[in-house]
Amino acid sequence: MPTAVITPDTGPISMPFTDIELTNSINLLPAPFGQLEADGYFPAEPLATQFFEIDIDNGVVSALPVTDGGPATLAKHGSAEARIFKVPQIEHLDNVRANDIRGWQSLAGRSRNPATLADLVNRRLLTFKRKFNLTLELMRTSAIKGVVVDGKGNEVINLFTAFDVTKKIVYFDLDNASADIQGACDRVWQLITQDLSDETMTVVMAKVSRQFFNKFIQHPKVEKFWLQAEQALQLANVARGTDGGFRPRQFTFGNIVFQEYSAIIPMWGGTNQQIIATGKGHAYPGGTQDSHVTYIAPPEDLSVLDGSAADVTDWIHITTERMKHNKGVEMLGQANCVPIWRRVKLLVELDAGSGVSTDPIG
Repeated sequence: MPTAVITPDTGPISMPFTDIELTNSINLLPAPFGQLEADGYFPAEPLATQFFEIDIDNGVVSALPVTDGGPATLAKHGSAEARIFKVPQIEHLDNVRANDIRGWQSLAGRSRNPATLADLVNRRLLTFKRKFNLTLELMRTSAIKGVVVDGKGNEVINLFTAFDVTKKIVYFDLDNASADIQGACDRVWQLITQDLSDETMTVVMAKVSRQFFNKFIQHPKVEKFWLQAEQALQLANVARGTDGGFRPRQFTFGNIVFQEYSAIIPMWGGTNQQIIATGKGHAYPGGTQDSHVTYIAPPEDLSVLDGSAADVTDWIHITTERMKHNKGVEMLGQANCVPIWRRVKLLVELDAGSGVSTDPIG
């Protein structure tokens, strides 16, 4: 798949491409990170404004009564019990300087051809794409935990607080050889399906830390299950995926697909953060209809807001500004988007330790 989408200009050094072309180009570049995007989670939903509304009842579709020729039931729109959220704006500034090109020209005829403005802009676009895509993956993964965070670890939206929902948690007690692992899996399944309501699902997924995954597959009752099954070799050679550099392992047990998620994100400020904490996991339903989405708001750009040819589904927006005395070009990247798990009651936290688990209804 190509990684260079801007072609050099044949004339003197100038900006041979528009902001719209740059924006379209960066959104065509392949995403270097993203288990959740690869799995089809958090599809894009463009907005006309920077705000969106979610019903506090999670948008449940109610069953209709028989009317038998009587008055039809009346649809209700705009529930009074709703929450309005603002799509956050993430900006990152970079530049291409004339001196960058001048430095490469001095090497012409030695190791490589001199760099052009298009060469350097392509490099900046690739860097922008990596930074924004990594940020979105962090936000999406934190969304399945119920609390969306940004690249500094700051809380963007706490869905549990917003919808007054108590977080569900199931302890697996993996250091205890006699722990009821199957029972813990059944509990996770019940906690999700009891609040599925009008939604549908095809599977229960669980993103778990490497430490949780290792303890889980080494637990005596898990090993015993696999040794008695036809898939015994699967435990010895757990399948690894090929998502970026993460190489996730996964297998199914207790009707739950456990997937290792060991990504460590370099956070803004120089620290590294393990997205899923040691000994933790997060379960959620797969195959739902509208439980998760990435809201995309219009960029803060008068030319776009005034009706340009920009694609509203482009979640990364690029604008440029020439520096004084033609010494370079500033490039500003905007990401006006936020991933949301709209039915927070369907999220369950897993813990490798011991404790009091949330009880299902009934």
